[in-house]
Amino acid sequence: MDVLSTAQLAGLLGVGETTIKRWTDDGVLRCHRTPGGHRKFRLREVAEFLESQRVSLDASPTAPAFTDLLALVRRDFPTLRGSIARFALSGSGADVSRLLSSALDLGIPVATVCDELVAPVMHQIGHGWSAGTVTVPEEHLARQTVAEALIRLRDRFARPARPGRTALCACPDGELHDLALLCVARTLESEGWAVTNLGGLVPLTDLVTAVEATRPALVGLSLTYSVDPSEIVAQIRALKPRLQQASRWLVIGGQGWSADEPMGSCRVESCADLVTFVRALPLTIEPT
Repeated sequence: MDVLSTAQLAGLLGVGETTIKRWTDDGVLRCHRTPGGHRKFRLREVAEFLESQRVSLDASPTAPAFTDLLALVRRDFPTLRGSIARFALSGSGADVSRLLSSALDLGIPVATVCDELVAPVMHQIGHGWSAGTVTVPEEHLARQTVAEALIRLRDRFARPARPGRTALCACPDGELHDLALLCVARTLESEGWAVTNLGGLVPLTDLVTAVEATRPALVGLSLTYSVDPSEIVAQIRALKPRLQQASRWLVIGGQGWSADEPMGSCRVESCADLVTFVRALPLTIEPT
């Protein structure tokens, strides 16, 4: 999205639409009018305005801080990742939610938010834990803070599910890292899928039972870490006939899979990959 409406810009800056209109009338904020007379704002000109109005905008209690506002408009993901990491480690869930919501309001796709903001931040924090610069409580707090922000985004940005587009997602037994699964769920929902998210630590036999009971079109498995991924692959292969009878597609993702993947599966490396896969599926999906 390269152009914002008055309402979108007001929401981003945390001010009323009348304030936006007054700024344009006073000549401090450039706008372009449609044939119907509606104001439209180009992102480049919004960035120029932000730089000229730094002091006044920092005082808004509902907008992100100035540096984050400018980073959002410029798609400056490294700066945004730094802010999200700082907010997550301090447990500032409202600030994480505000930044993610503002990114989506600006037209940044859910998959991009997950791939460019959420995943790198959690990788950075995980590496900090491995290096001893982030404590276990801090890592847990950050993970919970980001997870809650992703949960809050569900009702705001999910699209109505289209017929036949149902998905059941889970992490296999032994997998505690279910944040990536939340990213998968939000991404699928933004593409018009109805998603049931079973979370982590789901025994594969129980997963297959759930698939047989609900018969989703797509089954998604996320694995970030596993002591023995080959054992999980072997279990999936053994259960594959039952999965094939109850669903159409098995999609796997995450760093924990071995090179020897379950036969007949689709491997995705990112939420963007997932979007590419589901958009290539038939427009009409018959129930299984």
